[in-house]
Amino acid sequence: MENFFKPSKWIVAFCAILIAIWLSLQFVIKARLTEEGKQLAYRIFNWNWPGLNISSSVKDISNVKIDKLTQADAKIEIEGRQNIVTGNGDLNHQVYSIKVLPFKLVIVFYHVNNAWKIGSIIFN
Repeated sequence: MENFFKPSKWIVAFCAILIAIWLSLQFVIKARLTEEGKQLAYRIFNWNWPGLNISSSVKDISNVKIDKLTQADAKIEIEGRQNIVTGNGDLNHQVYSIKVLPFKLVIVFYHVNNAWKIGSIIFN
C-alpha cells in the first residue's frame, strides 16, 4: 500500500505549536478562575460587625479545586479556615476570644460576554 499523504515537518511543527498554545490557554484559564475564587472567598469571610464586637478573617485557604470547567460555566470548590474574633467587656477592658473554624464553599461562574460572572455560591 502506498502512502498517499505524508505530513511534512512544517505541518507537524505547526500542529505542535497549536497544541502548546491551547494547553497554555487552558492553564491560564484555570489559574485565573482559581485566583478569582480565592479573592471571592476573602471578600466573603473577611467581615466586621462592630455593634456585636465580632469580626472574621480568613486564616488560610488550603484547597482550591476546579470541579467542572466548560466553555459556558465553571464550578470551583474552596476550602480553608477562618478566624472568628469576639470581644466581651467595655472599651477599656476588652477580652477577646478567637475561634478557628473551617469553611468550604462552592462557587459557580458563568462565562458571559468574554468574562466570568458569579452564578451562585453554596456554603457547606
